[in-house]
Amino acid sequence: MALVEAQLILATVMSRFRLVSSRPIEPQPLVTLRPRTSLTMNLETAR
Repeated sequence: MALVEAQLILATVMSRFRLVSSRPIEPQPLVTLRPRTSLTMNLETAR
């Protein structure tokens, strides 16, 4: 039950923000699709 509550709280808090990538994301096609390099994300307030 605590995991469900944590997900709801995180979803509520994150609805006020958005993640923005500082550089273009290039996919690397393997068995699963993943980014070619690490993702550097910035947190901005949602408008």
